Amino acid sequence: MFRLMSAYISNLVDVEIQQLISKGWKDFPPEADCLRTAARLRDSEISFPHQAYNLEIGNSEASGVWAKWRAKQILRVLKRFEFELLWEVGSGHGNVAIPLQSNGIAVIGIEPLLNGAKITAGSGVRTYLGTLESLNLPSNSISVIGAFDVLEHLENPVVLLSEMYRVLEPGGLLLVSVPAHKWLFSDFDESIGHHRRYSRKDLSQQLQQSGFLDRRFEFMFSIFVPPAYILRKLPSLFGRSRNANSTTRSYRNQSKIIDALEPTLMPFLYLERLLHLPFGLSLFGVCKK
Repeated sequence: MFRLMSAYISNLVDVEIQQLISKGWKDFPPEADCLRTAARLRDSEISFPHQAYNLEIGNSEASGVWAKWRAKQILRVLKRFEFELLWEVGSGHGNVAIPLQSNGIAVIGIEPLLNGAKITAGSGVRTYLGTLESLNLPSNSISVIGAFDVLEHLENPVVLLSEMYRVLEPGGLLLVSVPAHKWLFSDFDESIGHHRRYSRKDLSQQLQQSGFLDRRFEFMFSIFVPPAYILRKLPSLFGRSRNANSTTRSYRNQSKIIDALEPTLMPFLYLERLLHLPFGLSLFGVCKK
């Protein structure tokens, strides 16, 4: 079954690439580590700690509660619109791509950090090292783009959003998630390169400015808002200032606790989706060109 699914996903990706080539796009050749390099950025150019991606550890988070639940919501949207392939901008080390592909969705990743891109490529995801702009894709050529926890790392997200709008075909989808609520901004956000957290209004304005007029939003992970305030915001208010290494360690420890509580947490996550609560740790948007 796994081999059949892998072959099916590989065929979807091949068809996508051939369609782009037929429109005049030039693909990038694969390297020894399965990566395809469109551009090499310096770590200092990327507002995210490069040490968060460890090649020896790989990605142990892709099977965690957060990754699995977010993948469920993305799958729900893709199935509703009958899409089977997604281009993910800022694919990191595969927190979205890996669970999506395990559920039969083909993913093409674009990641500027070398270690993250290597881990994703090593997981069987076709991955380009670089940025969306560096791929120079044809206009109106892509059906679905995802950007999950990416926009908050950019000084001017409208530049990327406008490029996404350009390459999306009419009727194409942009799926996006961002950290929610400006009042939750803390040393946690600063240590991992966040420039901001978002209100619904903030995200809506940036999307509208980029051309996306058809937008739908919902909050996710409302159950984690009180712990985030207690463990992140309050210590930050009292002067705590963490670095990327300490944040990464504490995040991994907290993830282990959350994953151990999965049977208890899942019913609450299903309930929050039914209730459409007006708050959450993450804001999820579905936008149509």
